[in-house]
Amino acid sequence: MFRTHPTTRALVAAFVIPLLALGACQAEPDATEPVVNLDPEYANPGTGAAVIEILDEAIASEIMAHFTYLHAAEDFGVPFTRIRDAELRHVEAVEHLYIKRGLLPPPVVEPEGVPTFETRLLACQAGVATELAVVALYDELVPLVPADVARVFLQLQSVSEAHHLEAFRACS
Repeated sequence: MFRTHPTTRALVAAFVIPLLALGACQAEPDATEPVVNLDPEYANPGTGAAVIEILDEAIASEIMAHFTYLHAAEDFGVPFTRIRDAELRHVEAVEHLYIKRGLLPPPVVEPEGVPTFETRLLACQAGVATELAVVALYDELVPLVPADVARVFLQLQSVSEAHHLEAFRACS
């Protein structure tokens, strides 16, 4: 056993033990409530209005791509069927960033203005344009977000650039 200074033992005996006896330290903090109430900007880094706005922009882009390819897949099949499913996984990855921050992601509903195409060639060319826009969007957004969001965005960008873009270039 370690030795304590007699004055320390006297202070503990005089102040701490009576507090314990009165129940001042009887319960642990509730894990569902913060121990200290901070402004949301500081209590949960990465949930500020700017980050939420960026997540909204990213998920809107991924949702639009998903529904664009959904319609194209009905008419033209591969590669739209595979990339449609991949875009849904992209949406889910961004949704996870909302959930991680204790936020409810927006619902995945078909947005207004989803394009349709008369020919496979036009659909493939639109796929190229869409994926180039997604790559450019993430180039713009990555420097503005916390590290965990940047990692997800960079992964989504990499898949779009290396796989989706190349598939659409091959069919156009």
